[in-house]
Amino acid sequence: MQETPLFERVAREMLRAGITSQSEGTQQIRKAQIVELLREHHGNMCRVARVLGIHRNTLGRQIREMNLLPIAKQLRAEHRPQRELNLKKPSEKPWSRRWQSRVA
Repeated sequence: MQETPLFERVAREMLRAGITSQSEGTQQIRKAQIVELLREHHGNMCRVARVLGIHRNTLGRQIREMNLLPIAKQLRAEHRPQRELNLKKPSEKPWSRRWQSRVA
């Protein structure tokens, strides 16, 4: 039994989903592609833009137009390590000692 080529399956699924316009279908494919690349690169938009061969500002505009910004931010936040707060007292700075000696 011969397997149906991928693009034919995608076209069939798009028709079932009610996507009849080529531009709408292309936009849906591009959106899925961007989301998948954002997951793969942990929300790093510069890397995703490099893979797609577009400028990062263009990718940012496309992400905003497709309402993918919350997804991109979430993926980026999940990948970033949590920073510990430094609650120690700041050490005395050398310039502050000189200033105190001049005031006294």
